[in-house]
Amino acid sequence: LRKIYKENDYDLDKMQNELFRHGIDRTRVTLVSWLFSTKTVAPQNPSQTIPNILLCAGIDNSKELADNILKHVNTIYRARRKAGHFLVAQLSTASLSGLGDSAFIEINGRKIRYRVLSIYSIDEPARFDASLLGVHSIHDGFLEAGK
Repeated sequence: LRKIYKENDYDLDKMQNELFRHGIDRTRVTLVSWLFSTKTVAPQNPSQTIPNILLCAGIDNSKELADNILKHVNTIYRARRKAGHFLVAQLSTASLSGLGDSAFIEINGRKIRYRVLSIYSIDEPARFDASLLGVHSIHDGFLEAGK
């Protein structure tokens, strides 16, 4: 992406148009995020978008490179899912303790403190003690979250 940005004189509008010609229709905000943020793992529809970015950049062996990048992207997403499942399992057991707006989990003898600001998604319905998560329930003190 930085190569495309440079080849377009560091002009986001030019870069956006060049990417569009290669089938990648993204906003300027997205492009800025891709270029300067470390939070993005991969673009939406990575199996199509990553090869198109590499072609747009004129990178040799783009097919092999795209396959390698996609392999690593899938590894990261798998690890993220595994970590999410682990946290859900911890939240649904008695091994979670809370104090105010923080929660604690002990993993391999190390106590980890974190704040739950929101629950983005869970794979299966589960009940959580609402007071431990710093949220309020209108029912029996438990929060029910599901798909």
